Amino acid sequence: MPRLATYEDIPLMVPMGRRFHTASGFASYSDFNATDFADAIETLIDDECGLVLLSDRGMMGAAIGQLWYDKSITCAEELFWWSEDGSGLKMLKMAEEWARERGAKAMRMGCIVNDNLPRMDRLYDRLQYGAREAMYMKVF
Repeated sequence: MPRLATYEDIPLMVPMGRRFHTASGFASYSDFNATDFADAIETLIDDECGLVLLSDRGMMGAAIGQLWYDKSITCAEELFWWSEDGSGLKMLKMAEEWARERGAKAMRMGCIVNDNLPRMDRLYDRLQYGAREAMYMKVF
């Protein structure tokens, strides 16, 4: 069952972060930095606008804030979502509840472009998430 992560959980999350980094394709242009990853998790745990969830073999991070172009709209945004144990949907539901409790009007979810994209499109559609923008990246 997913739960809020604590500082003591950070060493458990680093190997999952490494696997996520490899599976995401990020490893093709950057090395995984365990220290930076752990620092980022600690920052999210510390921040009242941050959320870090952990299951036996899954984790999710999110942050909440105002839309940059409309301060009247509070929105939560998934920062990372990794599940190897089938806990992904439970974590997502917990994150949505967390966001609603903090006044969010929406939740943004990302998806890495890889072989899972068609499956994730179907999942997001089923969960009533609509595509709003696509992000592109150029590696220098």
